[in-house]
Amino acid sequence: MSELKSTFIGAIYSAPSPLPGQSFRSSSNIGTEVLPPNTINFQWVISGVSNPNQISFAVAQDVSGGSDPTHFTGVVSDKITDVVSTRNLYIGNPKGAQADFLVEIYALSRS
Repeated sequence: MSELKSTFIGAIYSAPSPLPGQSFRSSSNIGTEVLPPNTINFQWVISGVSNPNQISFAVAQDVSGGSDPTHFTGVVSDKITDVVSTRNLYIGNPKGAQADFLVEIYALSRS
């Protein structure tokens, strides 16, 4: 059985609540379209705050001129999800955050 390899692919700051003028979105966009070979999952890690285990959020895709689909809900630190390869994911609907927090995204691949 092959081992899982974790590769950092990006990080994005999220506000503790939706951005001004938004009802859901709390971050700018981040791209996940460049991935290591054999990527099978993403791992989401929250840092930059004293309470990372009390924060959860959703991940949505920015669609120009359309409705933004939500890919994941209830994401917490160290959560493993399916892969979504796109140039425009964002964090939304944060819960439990008191300040801006950093979300790091790691690609998990078979070595």
